Amino acid sequence: MPRATQSFAAAVCLALLATGIALAQVSGPAPVRSVLIDYRRGEAAIKAKNWDEALKAFTAAATADPKDRTYREGTFINNYFPHHYLFIAYLETGDAAKAGENLRLLGVLPPDLVQQQRPYLARINPTPGGGVRGGPTGGTGAAPATGTPTSQPAVAERALAQYRAGIAAMQASRWSDAANAFTAAMRFDDRPRATDSPDGYFPQYYLAIANLRLGKIDDAQVNFDRRGTVAKTVYLADEEARFPREVDFARSIAAGDDAFNRQQLQLAVDNWQRACTALQDECNSRGYPQKIADARAQINRNAAVADGRTRVTSAQAREAAGDFDGAKRDFQSALGRDPNNPDASAGLRAIQTKEETYNAAKARGDQAQKANRLEDAMREYEAARTAHGQWFTRDRLEAAVSNINNQLAAARGINTVADSAQRSFDAGNFAAARQAAETVLARDPRNAAMKALIPRAESRILYEEGRKMAAAEDFYQAGAKFKEAAQKDPNNDLAQKAHTTDVSYRGFVDQKEYTLAKNADPARFAKERPDQNFETLDLLRQANESYANADYGSAGTRVEAVLKRDPENKNAIGLRNRIDERRRLLANTITQAPVETPPLLPMWQWAAMATVTLVGAGLLLFVRGRAPTPVAIDALPWGRVTIQQNGRPAEAAPSERITPFLINLPPGEYELHVTSESMSQPYTTKVTVVRGQQNKVVVTNPAYDAEEIVSSLIG
Repeated sequence: MPRATQSFAAAVCLALLATGIALAQVSGPAPVRSVLIDYRRGEAAIKAKNWDEALKAFTAAATADPKDRTYREGTFINNYFPHHYLFIAYLETGDAAKAGENLRLLGVLPPDLVQQQRPYLARINPTPGGGVRGGPTGGTGAAPATGTPTSQPAVAERALAQYRAGIAAMQASRWSDAANAFTAAMRFDDRPRATDSPDGYFPQYYLAIANLRLGKIDDAQVNFDRRGTVAKTVYLADEEARFPREVDFARSIAAGDDAFNRQQLQLAVDNWQRACTALQDECNSRGYPQKIADARAQINRNAAVADGRTRVTSAQAREAAGDFDGAKRDFQSALGRDPNNPDASAGLRAIQTKEETYNAAKARGDQAQKANRLEDAMREYEAARTAHGQWFTRDRLEAAVSNINNQLAAARGINTVADSAQRSFDAGNFAAARQAAETVLARDPRNAAMKALIPRAESRILYEEGRKMAAAEDFYQAGAKFKEAAQKDPNNDLAQKAHTTDVSYRGFVDQKEYTLAKNADPARFAKERPDQNFETLDLLRQANESYANADYGSAGTRVEAVLKRDPENKNAIGLRNRIDERRRLLANTITQAPVETPPLLPMWQWAAMATVTLVGAGLLLFVRGRAPTPVAIDALPWGRVTIQQNGRPAEAAPSERITPFLINLPPGEYELHVTSESMSQPYTTKVTVVRGQQNKVVVTNPAYDAEEIVSSLIG
């Protein structure tokens, strides 16, 4: 076995003491990703007994982040002890000195690593006297003396000459010269000790101080550990007690400065704070309290900027979906967090322009309608619809447009309205075209041209909605729009092409055929990078499928998982907005629908409607009793719900759902079976769905005690 020094044996004793202490709690933050990559690579090399590769990997990890510790990652406690593995690797490669250095740097090991370390400590085989049996003799270090004898072997003059030169250099703050002199002295005599001289002979102690001043922290610690028992009368003896804190300070400052240079500001603050805890006076003299304050302010600014970007993404998704009011709120909120965000400023200005354009067009349309200038009124109302479709719906201008169409039909014939519908379609005003065609069909249900025009117009409306969503990178919902548009009008070439591209791209991604996916849709591939983010995209796919099935609980859970990985994911933010809107509607389920003021119709249409109503009344009474009724279902804290009727899964709810969700059920008696991880066994309750009443069910787990849960969380 390679020879080891007495100081190495002392380190073994310290390690045995440290590893006997039980690990009580997490001792630090998680290392950064690059450090963990090296650390995991080293663990794999240790398992493969590839000692050289292990030394490279753990040396890189320890250099970037030297503090051994446990850390929390989610709900798991993980280990980070590079010096433990360096000790093993160096021992296996026969470098006992390096093994000892890393053993001295070890933190308190968790129980599993204590067990792993024991056979290696046994190989060192400490002797009762503190030496190391079978180890090397001599070397550059010596064990600390157990006392301060009055008579020790004299130091050779050539060693003393270098030793005195080193002290003189230290007194002149010539740290490099001092280090060279003490190193030269140790070549002649490397055993620290008290002598007949009041100054004694402690070259390792002074070399440690010089190394620390030169920034050689590891060398400083190694020499300090070999210092011997320093006599209280020697030069700088009063620095001995402070030295370990100086080492901690130097390590933490170096780590903090390095993290700051890499813009890892929180890591920089954490290390600087540790440095200030070690030596507050030194921390103050170097101005680190101000650096910490400045870094924290920058962290807050960065967080505000990041939050602003997220809110802008949300605003853009809302804007693409036609929710201009929601987009405006998000843009304003983004500017509140980051007043310099150019996208938020531009987005807000664009929406304000839409509002101004809408208000002006609506005002002109109202004036034209009062003056009975029907064509002018129609033109202005359509301009208002184009500018701000959301406000067009809010102000019920569709009823005004329908009224104008009916007046034109009554005065000039339905062919005039049909021609107007075709002109609007040709001009790209698809909503206006659809509405005019509906007016024609109300008078002439057999009009083939208008029957064909309506699905064509709807197909193009859906395609435009999908195109806007795709531009906002809300690709999954855009794909749903393209599919519906293609189904509405198989001759809509743009919709068919977009749908085909979407299906091809997603199919190739699901098969991990990334080259083919890139060829199918290069722009989308560049933004999503499925070759790097497959798991995230798969979560998004599942979330969108759950949303399409009205399973908002599952959809929301998966969306939050995506946003935890990628807080600015535009697909996820767009879907979260839609889920939030659905949940808001769920909270007010079964409210009375607002009664819209019907458009003004000619008397013959009212008569026809009355006739149809009388004829259909009997059929309506027969069918109405079994018509599906919306039912809102929730569970506290949450649950998976199956709905049964007469002991079998209900036809309207064949699969399990995660709360909260909204489902249409025919009136009748049902059983809800609720399960979750917080329940020891399933919970069952009966509900009755009644048409015309508010059907909202909230199941509370009998073991769910909100006060107890809150108390456990806050201790």
